[in-house]
Amino acid sequence: MRSRLNAVRFIAYEGLFMVLVLVAALLPTAPPGGGAADHGSAPDAGRYRALIVATALAVTGAFTTFTYLSPFLADVTGLEAAAVGPVLLVRGVAGALGVVLIGLVVDRNPWLAMIGVMVIQGVALTAQYAFGSTLVGAAVTIAAAGLAIAAFAAVLGARVLVVAPGSSDLASAGTSTAFNVGITVGALLGGLVLPATGVRSTALVGALLTVLALAVTLAEPVVSSKRHSKPLRYPQPRPAGAATGTLRQPAQNPRPISNHAIGTGLRAG
Repeated sequence: MRSRLNAVRFIAYEGLFMVLVLVAALLPTAPPGGGAADHGSAPDAGRYRALIVATALAVTGAFTTFTYLSPFLADVTGLEAAAVGPVLLVRGVAGALGVVLIGLVVDRNPWLAMIGVMVIQGVALTAQYAFGSTLVGAAVTIAAAGLAIAAFAAVLGARVLVVAPGSSDLASAGTSTAFNVGITVGALLGGLVLPATGVRSTALVGALLTVLALAVTLAEPVVSSKRHSKPLRYPQPRPAGAATGTLRQPAQNPRPISNHAIGTGLRAG
């Protein structure tokens, strides 16, 4: 029994690895210093910090559930160990599909694409908690969650190329760190939830964390550095002679001579 579970977990992690490899293959590449991707196309330190926080929260929510997916399918759905593998395979295929689909829309608006992916993940994890006791409900919701986290990884790379406040390489390292922190913390948090409230609650906790990530992403316009930046005020040019303290008076037009004055002068002559 234990050997089968280990084999299933190995297949699941291998499937996730293949999805990440596919994500890396689809990301744009350019030699160092040779493209616009070396700096964000719209640098924004505030949005980048929000992106880091949202990434950590969303990935934590996903892996709080995914790390304990096999016990969920066994205890909540009631599947035998041999039936867990096909469900995880469906999740992997859905993840590959998510990468392809997000690639079709991410260039239009990466921020809205990320919001959509988070909504899908939040709904999927909530539905998994509610309907995971049935085979169809578990399979559909787990596949949707797999699609969402794979699409999230793809759109994350696109967003870094937009909001990176400096070098996009360093910015990508920051989001990769946040992603890995989410994986680790998600596994730890799921391990704490499991004995306290049961494996079914891992899906609910993951959904709540996803909602927090969505709230942070929606708040990006509020924390944007561009919103709080003050417009530059340029000094007004000073008139000539202001530096020495002597100002030249504008030339006055001479007073016109009337015809009466001209006639008086002629008679006097």
